[in-house]
Amino acid sequence: MRYGIFLIVLLAIPAMAEPPTIHCPEEPPTITRLQLQERWRIEADDPDASLMGFTGPNQVFVHDGRVYMLDGQLCHVLVYSEEGEYLDTIMGEGDGPGEVRDPGVMKLCSGNRIGVRHGYPTMIEFVELDGTPVTRWRLQANAWAGNFQESPLGIFMVYPENKPNDKPGVFTSVFHAAYHDDQGVRTIDLFSEEQTRDHQDGGVEDEAEEFNPWNTAKATTDSLVVMAAARDDYRIEWRDAKGEVTRIVTRDFTVHTRTQAELDRIKYRSYSIVGDDIRFPDRKLCATDPMIHTLKPQPDGSLHVYTSLFEKDLPPNMVCRYEVHGPTGELLERVEIYDPTGDYDVDYDIIALLGEGKAMVLRNLRPAYRAAYDKRMHPEIQKKLPPIPDDRESVDFTPVYCDLVPYGSP
Repeated sequence: MRYGIFLIVLLAIPAMAEPPTIHCPEEPPTITRLQLQERWRIEADDPDASLMGFTGPNQVFVHDGRVYMLDGQLCHVLVYSEEGEYLDTIMGEGDGPGEVRDPGVMKLCSGNRIGVRHGYPTMIEFVELDGTPVTRWRLQANAWAGNFQESPLGIFMVYPENKPNDKPGVFTSVFHAAYHDDQGVRTIDLFSEEQTRDHQDGGVEDEAEEFNPWNTAKATTDSLVVMAAARDDYRIEWRDAKGEVTRIVTRDFTVHTRTQAELDRIKYRSYSIVGDDIRFPDRKLCATDPMIHTLKPQPDGSLHVYTSLFEKDLPPNMVCRYEVHGPTGELLERVEIYDPTGDYDVDYDIIALLGEGKAMVLRNLRPAYRAAYDKRMHPEIQKKLPPIPDDRESVDFTPVYCDLVPYGSP
């Protein structure tokens, strides 16, 4: 897929009518209950298994009977059959074609290519399904973008672009939500805003005021962008290439209230060291999570919504739940996924929903994250964070490939 540069000229036009708004009921008309049915797993002590660090939920996909898992630690992609047979290892760590460093999200892209976001400034490494290098896309900005989507208007990303500032302790950036062409140049800037932070200024930071709805924005297949428009309301907006709202969905919804451990984790992850002193910002935290934390546009035009209750406040044996809105915004159903064995533990595990009735349980991924990243923190900070769960017999990372079958299936 190639992306051309769009020149947009805004002419004087009459005032547009209010966009259609749908207010959805708090409870969906249908609840679909599914359960995990394990097909296979890769045990850490399996002598025939490939060497593995760990894989995140945005680093695995299924295509044409094969499972692709990006190892974020070892910078390669393991390929398995859907029956659990190891097939290949593709890509690798480095700076050459088809190689990556510090990889992030991986997804199946147009033309049956694999796209892996990596590096700084942000790059996307495109390879064939067998690992043959295709091209390297580079963002033409001094910025790191966490995700990307292909769309008819180009590659969509949101990111803060760092700008030079001669004042000591003052950092300037310009936040962008934009489409880009094949050369990584911004072609349509839906939203941009300059932000300046003075680290010597002090003052109280307010988490609620820091919320930027564009951080939730995702491109759809019909050249729109969908976003969670408010932190503390269930409000979803679709916008066109001019940034104008074309549709709004609202709903009454009960949000997750944070525990003290959750508040401590947020508080203590932000700190600075001055001499021998550890300093924490004077930051006003919210008592609740954001109402919506992830939007997942689907190829058929529907929208999967992961709310603050996706994996919190769950009844026994439930793994996760999400809402499904139709192409015009109506609330269709809630999907609930269960583990009848009771083995899934949200303190340890993360679920990757792969579509077409497939999922992967990333068993012990949370302690793997903590072991890999928390050790970089100051020892005094590590003491303040909630302890890493360790009461399982084994906390080795273990991917478990599953079918999603109707609840109650044998």
